[in-house]
Parts: sequence; C-alpha cells; structure tokens
Amino acid sequence: MRAIATALVVPYSPWAGSDGWGLNDDAHDTLTFRDNRTDRPVYLIYRRQRYRPDLPGGTVEASGRLAPDGTLSADLGGRRLKGTVVRRSADIAVFRERGSHRLTLIEPLAGADAAEAPGSRLIALMPGKIIAVLTEPGAVVTRGQPLVVMEAMKMEHTIKAPADGTVEKVRYAVGDQVEDGAELIGFAETSAP
Repeated sequence: MRAIATALVVPYSPWAGSDGWGLNDDAHDTLTFRDNRTDRPVYLIYRRQRYRPDLPGGTVEASGRLAPDGTLSADLGGRRLKGTVVRRSADIAVFRERGSHRLTLIEPLAGADAAEAPGSRLIALMPGKIIAVLTEPGAVVTRGQPLVVMEAMKMEHTIKAPADGTVEKVRYAVGDQVEDGAELIGFAETSAP
C-alpha cells in the first residue's frame, strides 16, 4: 500500500513508471493473433522502451511509436518500417506502401458473457485448475447445465452449457492446469426445428 501511495506522490518512483521496469523480472505477456484462420501466439517481453517478440522467424529487438492518427513507425531488428494501423475492437489492419495485412487479436477475457453465448466456444477465462468434470463426450445437455468446474484466483468458476446441445469432446480432466483462453469443452448446439 505504501508503494502505491509513493507512486501517487513521487512521479519518479519506479512504481509510477509504465516503461516495462519490473522488480524481479521483465514484464511479459503472450498475445494471440488470428491470421487468416490460424492462431499465432506471440510471446512478448517488454523491456525499457523496447520489446522482444518471439516470432515464428525468431526473436527480434523491436521498438515503435504509434501516433494518435494511427501512423506507426517501427524498428524490427534494425529494419525501419512505417505504416498506418486501424483498429476496430479486436480487428487490426496494418497498411503499408506494398499492401495491407489484417489480424484479429484474440482476447480471452474480453466479454466474459460471450463465453457462454450460443455458438461460442467454452473457454477458460483465466488460468486455473480443473476440479470437476460433470459431463462426458456424447452427452445431451440443456442450456445452463454445469459442465466443468475450475478453480482460479481462489474461487470456483462453473462453465455451463450456452444452449441445448451435445458435448463433442471434454478436453481436460480433473487436476489439469489450463491457461486462459483454453477451450475446455467441444460443444455443438442443437439446431432449432
């Protein structure tokens, strides 16, 4: 609590910075982009004013500046690039002289209610541990029926059927650890007559 108060009062405190400084480790995250129909996870390490993305072609040092008008100036391993970025929700388009590229940022925690919407995937909204599996492949279930219980952040979360349908696959067993965004149940909604 004192560190937070210090950050509010002393702007040069390391706790007040947003430059990637970490007490014991670099800041890091895994971002997943959908590129055409392929999900591509990118492990990203954030160091002071620079990034180290682990890309399919290897790890590079990267830095960049995104202006409010969407103009992007980037340096990827010594290669300078310029373009324009347009983002609408999770959809990202990058325009350069030689063409454009479209990606979708997969944000597993965005729209928690969407995880139980009809036709959607049944996913873990945060990392956790499976503590109960209440169904099996081939089971016919009704909307709202509990299917899996997981423990995350010292709380139990029940994943329920988003609609009437059939369980196609149970992807995890009791005791398994799951990452955020992991699909827990393969589910097929019963089509309306």
